[in-house]
Amino acid sequence: MHNTIAIVLELSSKKIFDPHMTLINTLNQNYKQEVAQLSRFYIPITDLFVLALGISDDIGQFIEIKLTLRD
Repeated sequence: MHNTIAIVLELSSKKIFDPHMTLINTLNQNYKQEVAQLSRFYIPITDLFVLALGISDDIGQFIEIKLTLRD
């Protein structure tokens, strides 16, 4: 995936790339019950979203769209 995105963004695929994923870790034994309680009030977002690849400035603001994907 990194190579495909690098081609679309016209970047070198040799550039340092550090993928990551954020996971939750808790010592709270009651987390399942607490999540179930909160999810009763959860209303999913139903807006239309567009996945876009682009260029960001030094502080992470999206400044140029290179590719958009719509459903």
